[in-house]
Amino acid sequence: MLVRFRLSGRVLVETDGDEQPISKAPLRGLFAVLLLNAGRTVSAIDLLENLWENPGRSAPANLRNYVARLRAELVAIDPVLAKRLVTLRAGVGSSGGYYYDADPGEVDVHRFQQLTVAGGALLAKRDYGQAESILLQALSLWRGPAGQDCTAAPQLRERLAGMAEHYMTAQSQLISARLALGHDRVLIPEIQQHLARDAFREDIWCQLICATYLGGSTKDSLDLVGQARRLIIDELGVEPSDALGRLQHAILERRDDVIRFWCNSAEPHVRH
Repeated sequence: MLVRFRLSGRVLVETDGDEQPISKAPLRGLFAVLLLNAGRTVSAIDLLENLWENPGRSAPANLRNYVARLRAELVAIDPVLAKRLVTLRAGVGSSGGYYYDADPGEVDVHRFQQLTVAGGALLAKRDYGQAESILLQALSLWRGPAGQDCTAAPQLRERLAGMAEHYMTAQSQLISARLALGHDRVLIPEIQQHLARDAFREDIWCQLICATYLGGSTKDSLDLVGQARRLIIDELGVEPSDALGRLQHAILERRDDVIRFWCNSAEPHVRH
């Protein structure tokens, strides 16, 4: 049986291609923490702090109940999956805890991170074709914000939100690879969509400026430099990074070679 665990989008189990959702928000939150720490023990205290902002006196008993209910749902999917959820009793030198015996490669967000790291390394080596292929594989795993409809305290929410940042980075890297491969104007609508979701990412502004310039419009690309500067200054009250100014100079000097590979070497600048 081929098993995959999904955290992007709703938390679920895929068995031979069939989706098996986890029913309740607390169980999804519990399973999300265990899968994020696949193969590693998570103490009961850590689980409580990931699931509830202010765990009450009843929280330890509730946690044990949720573990039992999650195990029962896994049994219904396949008894082997339930056996992989291990309870470690407290003993000498150990506070006990739980772990789920899964290989990180079975969990979509871990596989996604592995592929994005590999794609970024290929991009740095200027192997743009292979970088594009690997990053497409990574993005194909993504089904939406990680851990949707999970019970989650700030600690877990922060970790899940970090997955969304990895997703944005992978999208940005894919655009960089495609710009270097000679695509430009066809990428503009996609870049604009990314910018609509996060208007203060200077790396995405730079990509839009590069694609516009390489697509044949020097004037429009310089206008975009001005728009980016005004947005950052007016809305955030700070000066843009030096990257935007360097890109403007490259456009004015008609440095097509520099601009084509700009987003490969420029560090992302994210403003919030």
